[in-house]
Amino acid sequence: PGLLAERRLLRAVPLAAWWAGERGRPLDELPAVDWCACAGLAQPQAFFDALRAQGIPLTHTWPRPDHDAFDTLPWPPGAPVLVTEKDAVKLDPGRSGCEQVWVCPLDLLPEPAFAAQLREQLRPLLPTWTPD
Repeated sequence: PGLLAERRLLRAVPLAAWWAGERGRPLDELPAVDWCACAGLAQPQAFFDALRAQGIPLTHTWPRPDHDAFDTLPWPPGAPVLVTEKDAVKLDPGRSGCEQVWVCPLDLLPEPAFAAQLREQLRPLLPTWTPD
């Protein structure tokens, strides 16, 4: 109770590779292109702001309604676009216009106190366990 996790965007992976389970690469290693972003979230601006906070300049953004089905793609074919995992599940990598789509998973980093508190909670349950 009382501990938080920091939500961050740290990496991106091409859409087809994401569907194959690959982890991707750090955002600061992305190709130097004119990136765009699209998000079908309740607060899409938060995704765009998080990308910019990681040093990704965005030339265009497409906010979509929350839970958008992406029946039509808002970006032109071939545009380099960053999307969330929530939106990636609705995108077929073979679909026209998805060849330059990259997925940005949301990474959660617990506070350092989380590990210490977890050890204390587990200690009575596992008396012979040593976490180190």
